[in-house]
Amino acid sequence: MSNARRMRILLTVAFLLVWMVLAVSAYDRLPAIIATHFGGSGRVDGFTRRSVGSWFHLPVFGAVLTVVFSVTAQLILAKPSLWNFEGKPQLLSLPAASQRLLFEDIAVWLTAVGSSMTLLFAAICYDVWRVAMHNQHGLSIVSGSAIALSLGGLAFGTPLWMMRFNRRVIDAATKAAR
Repeated sequence: MSNARRMRILLTVAFLLVWMVLAVSAYDRLPAIIATHFGGSGRVDGFTRRSVGSWFHLPVFGAVLTVVFSVTAQLILAKPSLWNFEGKPQLLSLPAASQRLLFEDIAVWLTAVGSSMTLLFAAICYDVWRVAMHNQHGLSIVSGSAIALSLGGLAFGTPLWMMRFNRRVIDAATKAAR
C-alpha cells in the first residue's frame, strides 16, 4: 500500500471516529423531529422522527463507503483482471513492477473518491444538526461546496483521471517495448 493511500485511509478513519463521537454526543440534544432531506434550493423539505437509524445512517453509510472503496482498491491490486478499461491489454503486458505502480494509482483514486463521499455525508449531517438546533434553515455553504466538489470531482475528475491513467499505461508500454 502506498503512503498516499495509507494516509488517506488513516485520515478518513480518524475523521469517521471523530464524526461518530460527535454524532453520539449530539443525539440526546436533538429535537423529536429532524430534517431528512434538503431540496434543490437547499431548503429542508423532508422531516422524520429522531431515531438511532435516522440520525446515524449518514455516519454509518460514510463508514460503509470507506470500507467498500478500500476493499475494492485492495481487490484491484490483488486481482487486476477485475478492472476493465481501454488500455487493459497494454497494462497487463507490462512488467509486474510497472503494473503494480499503475494499479496503485487506481487504488489511490478509489480511496480518494471514498474519502470525498464520506466528507460530503459528514457536511450534510452537520447541516441536519444545525437545522435541528435552529441555527439555520437549509444547506450551508460548507455542504453546498462539499456537494459541488464531490459531484464535480466525480463528473469531471474521473474522465480526466482515466485519460491521464490511459496515457501513463501507453507511455509505460512504449517504454517497455524499447
